[in-house]
Amino acid sequence: MTPDYTHYSAGGQFMKPLSQRIHSFLSALFIAGLLICTTDSVVAQTSTPFRESSLSLIPADAAFFSSSLRMKEQLDIFLNSNAFQKIQSQPLVMMGMAQAQAMWQGDDDFQEFREIVEQPENQELIALLADAFSNDIFVYGDANVTSTISEVSDFYGFVYSVAFKDGAMNRRRGPASMDEETQLLLIREGKERLKRLKFPGIAMGARVSDADRVNRQIQRLEVLLRQLAARISAEEDLPFDPASLISRRNINGESHLTISFHGNLIPWDEIQREMNDIPAAAVADVEEILGNLKERSIQVTLGVRKDYLLLTISADDSLLNSLGEGSLLMDTDVFAPVNQHAEERIVSVQYVSEELASIFGDSGKSIEQMFDNFAQMLPALEIPEKYTQLLSRDLPELGDDLAELLPVFGRQLGCSWLTERGYEGYFYQRVDRSGLDSSAPLELMHHIGNAPLFAYVTRAVTPANSSELMDKWCSRTNEYIELGVADLEEEEGPQVRKLWNQIQPLFPRLGDAIRNDLTPAFKESQSALVLDGTFQRKQFHPMMPPSSELLTLPTPVVIQSVTSRSHVESGMSKVMSVLDDLLTIIRDSSPNAARDIPFETIPRPVQVEVDGGTLYKYELPPQLEVDSGIAPNAGLNDQVLVMSLLPEVTERMFAESAPKIPGPAGDLSQPLGSALWLDFEGCVDASLPWIRYGFSVAKTNYRDNMMVIVMAEQQTLSIVDLLKCFRGYSSASWIQEGDVVTHFELLMQDSR
Repeated sequence: MTPDYTHYSAGGQFMKPLSQRIHSFLSALFIAGLLICTTDSVVAQTSTPFRESSLSLIPADAAFFSSSLRMKEQLDIFLNSNAFQKIQSQPLVMMGMAQAQAMWQGDDDFQEFREIVEQPENQELIALLADAFSNDIFVYGDANVTSTISEVSDFYGFVYSVAFKDGAMNRRRGPASMDEETQLLLIREGKERLKRLKFPGIAMGARVSDADRVNRQIQRLEVLLRQLAARISAEEDLPFDPASLISRRNINGESHLTISFHGNLIPWDEIQREMNDIPAAAVADVEEILGNLKERSIQVTLGVRKDYLLLTISADDSLLNSLGEGSLLMDTDVFAPVNQHAEERIVSVQYVSEELASIFGDSGKSIEQMFDNFAQMLPALEIPEKYTQLLSRDLPELGDDLAELLPVFGRQLGCSWLTERGYEGYFYQRVDRSGLDSSAPLELMHHIGNAPLFAYVTRAVTPANSSELMDKWCSRTNEYIELGVADLEEEEGPQVRKLWNQIQPLFPRLGDAIRNDLTPAFKESQSALVLDGTFQRKQFHPMMPPSSELLTLPTPVVIQSVTSRSHVESGMSKVMSVLDDLLTIIRDSSPNAARDIPFETIPRPVQVEVDGGTLYKYELPPQLEVDSGIAPNAGLNDQVLVMSLLPEVTERMFAESAPKIPGPAGDLSQPLGSALWLDFEGCVDASLPWIRYGFSVAKTNYRDNMMVIVMAEQQTLSIVDLLKCFRGYSSASWIQEGDVVTHFELLMQDSR
């Protein structure tokens, strides 16, 4: 007699109203999750070099591939760690686990579910899942993924462009639906693209140690699906028998449970009869589209292949037949950078093909299309002809110029592995116009302080035609302003023209300062964003109760390398002069402006010579009563321009020092385009005094809730301290044979 597994998914005592079962159901999920995570019935960890991994299945023309490995090994590291022991010893966790165990063992609401879980066949299923998620899981897309996404993306762009213009025309004509000509254009374009469209093949898999166990569970699933199909057939009036979709098929020598769905099962004729608004000229095209869809098929397969449990979605058997056959991705030249790390304790591998990545990686193409669309809809907009003529000329050019400045991303490839101090890995991204310059070490790394909480340092490439583009678009902008001033002059009188004639000469002066002073002053193009954690006080404002320990004020710092200090000083002097003259023009424009602006020139900062350079700072008004060490400022010397809110931090950045940074970012001698460091442990250490301070204030203000506050403080401090297991993240990037290569390290440590 065939067992009826559907008993547990419909009817019976197990299915009660959701309002009565939601708490028990969530608790059961939690307990079942613990059973899966802590089960001992898993395979012993094994070494999985690429020849023994899922990469041995992946064809060379893959669109994408991603795998995770050594999950059991990583889970064991966590379960055997001091951090996990501390988590288990937390009062709230202990109480929650005790309650969950009591509910699981004694709550009648769980009895039937517990009986299901404890059945031998379901215990085997739990063991199978633990096994499958122990070593190697992956997802793969075949070459049809690329062509499908390309066709859909291009068609979407076509529809957007056509609808964009049609919408503009409708706006001119008044409320209206898409006209017949546009509908016909879209239908015929869709028909042609559908002819070229190939259904993408997707495979997901997991390495298993016992194929017989997997096949027993697949057989159980087949029985369940057939019983479900029989129930649906009895309850629903369908034009086909659902059971006919389910079959067992031998594909490439292996038995696979298959669910096949053919396009002719859908009642397309009924759908077509309901399409009343199709233009008469498009009826034949629609019939051709429906005929194409009728010939399409989709199949889902589940089975074991070369020690992998595989779930595939595809149009036919070609996906399964290609796995592990012919040329493989791992044997291609493009995969060579990752292959050199194959003997490491690999935990993840990622790959996106050049063809797939380029679909989404060229943002410049989208910019060009957007500006072209704007230009094409101009005739339908109600704007003066003189503006339309200028915009028709400028919008496509602006799109082209912007597109030339944006990077184009291509093939992506990377891997990471376990180390004694966390995770390490490499990521390779093909990039055209990356904007990075890795021709030399980042000298600015010597000006970020000894131990920053965060630092990102980069060297950029300035486009060769940047000056020409600036001149071009400043000139074009002036044309629009002249037209606008002429329009306003007719309405507002000669005062507008007078004001513009006074302001206009300021622009060449500003352009001169930028082109001849500030641009050469920062020619090196190294810049840094730093979060400094050295400024400490027990009280930053009188309204703050004094702290019993020093509190850290994390301070953002912006640093720019300086090629010529004299050019910086000259350029800023010219800019301030332009701003002074602009202020004078504004004050003289009306009596109200002179009254509302109390100063005649832009306030100058206080200039102070310090060790290593010159500080320019603005003292905050005394009435703010903030700590005297806080003052917006900029510092300048022959090497750097530093901007921050704390003069003492700015002064410290003048001094050259070797920062104490572990990992790839700490190699100060390597030529790099960028380096990044996050001291997460330092951020946690900086936050702990603030947390203790907050609870001390709460204890003072809410004495009646002292016990609750003390318990909350203990729990919070324990949890925050556990976060220090994540020490930090360090990475370095450089250009290598057209790739942006990023070497990264995620630093971990066990709780003390």
